Amino acid sequence: MRTRHARTAMRHSAAIFTTLCLALACQPSAHAQCQYEVTAIIQGPPCWGAPLPLIGRGVNEHGHVTGHFHDCNQSAHDHGFFWTPETGRVDMHKPSDVWRVNPTDINDNGLIVGTMQVTGVGGQGFVYDMHTQQYLAVLQPLHDGHNTMHIVSTINAINNDGIAVGSRVISKPGVVPAVSNAVIWNTNTGEVIDLGVGEGPNSGALGISDSAEFVVGWFGSSTPVTIGFC
Repeated sequence: MRTRHARTAMRHSAAIFTTLCLALACQPSAHAQCQYEVTAIIQGPPCWGAPLPLIGRGVNEHGHVTGHFHDCNQSAHDHGFFWTPETGRVDMHKPSDVWRVNPTDINDNGLIVGTMQVTGVGGQGFVYDMHTQQYLAVLQPLHDGHNTMHIVSTINAINNDGIAVGSRVISKPGVVPAVSNAVIWNTNTGEVIDLGVGEGPNSGALGISDSAEFVVGWFGSSTPVTIGFC
């Protein structure tokens, strides 16, 4: 089983607040020796004379990176970005009703997924095209009418066919606490499959293979105890 997160070769240094891109070279032997080489240092924009904290969350096979950095003036108001060797860091714009953008993964075609915080709605999973620099879609809850500052949906990973995974609220508005379910989201057609796995009541998907044959995630209650599934 293989997920894009498992291939992410990123390191975040709290001391210098930068994201490092690392290239891995391994010798083809029974006891392969691997060496890492720093290929790029990605810094956030300046704030009060120093770069802002920046965290890389996903990387594709082209070495393109996505992640987020903190707002200089407003706590918890994060900005999304992507980085390529050709463009450098490009900041993802925020729609007018969005105050936080947290990308989590990028596929080889430049589709970025993550979760944005929408005023009056809550967290919503999104898909964004790096090439057009446009948000293509957001993942809606199962039932309309949710008005909460909690998570309505979230997207954690996407494969090269545009199949994404995460979770969304499946309970009706007014149910407390809300119940979320792991989902597979076809960002090409908009089709959503609720997995409904495990003992619940909540579940979430964190990674998907390029073949879409395997999905990995968790299920459990609202307590910290969760159980992995694939």
